[in-house]
Amino acid sequence: MRDSIPEGGTGIVRFHITLADEPGADARALADVVEMWVRAINLGFFGDARISVSEPIEARGRSVVGGMRCERVPSAAFQLLARMVSRFSRVRARVESIDIWREEGHRSLVSRDPVEVPPLPETFPFPVDYPNDFHADVRVEVGFRSPLTPPEKDTIFDALSVWDALVEALADEERWAEVSDYETRLMSRSIVEHVVSGYFAGPEGFDLVVHMGLRLHQRLNIERLTME
Repeated sequence: MRDSIPEGGTGIVRFHITLADEPGADARALADVVEMWVRAINLGFFGDARISVSEPIEARGRSVVGGMRCERVPSAAFQLLARMVSRFSRVRARVESIDIWREEGHRSLVSRDPVEVPPLPETFPFPVDYPNDFHADVRVEVGFRSPLTPPEKDTIFDALSVWDALVEALADEERWAEVSDYETRLMSRSIVEHVVSGYFAGPEGFDLVVHMGLRLHQRLNIERLTME
């Protein structure tokens, strides 16, 4: 599979991802991967980046095509999209090619660099506890100052499910086929707990959670974020 990844920034980005002509190829399932990535951007996993769909994300035959209007989307986000597609290729159906390019100048660049999550601010508006060490079982607890309404709870549960997909792609490639278990629950009306059994990413996965928390804090007042 060849990868063409654009530099980060602002502007229109288009993509064309094609599955190999093999039994079981499901372009709609591949489109779901791209849509999950779009949600990740708008949930704040990559800082203040924003993205909107300029052309519908569509499955056409063996291909997935579409266009996105990007605002301050870093290169790391596109690198992670490539890893999400590569993981799909490894565990679901083989991807023949992935092309992502900036509309202006039709710039299409190849990058195999490690995913570098955008830097976090030096201080946070709420306490953040990182794990003391990294292991396969991870627990994330988000405490809020006020009880959550059902729609707010659904938003947080959805954001944590998106994080699961991101850290699966961040894992070492030899572990992509391994199955992880996830559980999200309310510990109280104002505390959400998320448990991952089979966390194979590095510390950058926790930085993504903090970025998401900072965006979420603009709407819901977070009291504490604990990762262990």
